Amino acid sequence: VGWTGFIPGSYIPLPTGFIVDLTTGALWKPDISEKGVSKQDYDNYVYRVNYSGCETSDNADNKEKNKERTKAEKLRELKKLLEEDIITREEFKQQKKEILDEN
Repeated sequence: VGWTGFIPGSYIPLPTGFIVDLTTGALWKPDISEKGVSKQDYDNYVYRVNYSGCETSDNADNKEKNKERTKAEKLRELKKLLEEDIITREEFKQQKKEILDEN
């Protein structure tokens, strides 16, 4: 422990390094009982973070493609129903509009 100066106007030593550590939180150590934290050695800790549940831009793009694909599949099915005279032209138009308006 080194004393790096004195409090101005007194003879009380000032442990500057210790005060800086207190104010910046440098004395804090991780709790190894926390999930994903392990101690490598006295000064170093290893953090493991599981990102498997996080949304990525690739996943979002795939969801959009799947959504578009399902709309296309619905429209194909609808077209088949129209061609087989199972639904009328008006029903086809109405259901087509509903499918295309889906988010």
